Amino acid sequence: AYASEISYTDEHVTRLLEELRERGILDDALVVITTDHGECLWEHGEEFDHGRTVYQATMHGVCVMRLPGGEQGGARVDDLVASIDVMPTVLGLAGLEPPDGIDGEAIPVRSEDGSVGSRTRFGEATKPRSAAETDPRWTNIRKSRCIREGAHKFISTPYEGTEEMYDVLADPHERADLLAGPGTEPASTPDLRARLARWTDSAMPLPSHFDSSQTEESIERLRSLGYLN
Repeated sequence: AYASEISYTDEHVTRLLEELRERGILDDALVVITTDHGECLWEHGEEFDHGRTVYQATMHGVCVMRLPGGEQGGARVDDLVASIDVMPTVLGLAGLEPPDGIDGEAIPVRSEDGSVGSRTRFGEATKPRSAAETDPRWTNIRKSRCIREGAHKFISTPYEGTEEMYDVLADPHERADLLAGPGTEPASTPDLRARLARWTDSAMPLPSHFDSSQTEESIERLRSLGYLN
């Protein structure tokens, strides 16, 4: 089923690129194809799901860019980047300055070596919903979250009272928890733990409310995306 979804998406990306080419605007266009998450396929007990954990199966997304004229075609950025970096990258390529207050940084897609240097990135789960949403400050504050810097990834799951650490370069499937045995804890653990806590406490989610006047429009939009039948 998952392979079929990939094939379906690939077919329609092809249609998009072919249409841009037929209209004569492909070489003037910046095309960005990205995902909002990966998918858990039994790696850590979740079957065809996402949002409950912050393991790489969920956190490792896809981002492909086609620069105007096919510039830098085939180049790859191997360093740590995240979805928050897409917007400032697009603005930079368009010659525009990103707004103040954003956490993302432009990916130097036109650099000779594709290196972005040292970066720290955070992530958090959105599930489970009712079981973990018991803190009035923010619905996600007790759910699983992580901080990634270089090879190390520190995970905290407050509602379960657990912490984990992985070397995701040496252990990409996150099988060897570096906090599970004596003498294995990396020296960077206290620092990553403290910085993840500060990031969590700094969250300022925007307030939202349900506007019933948009119900039918919302249903039609969801149906067009395949979320309703």
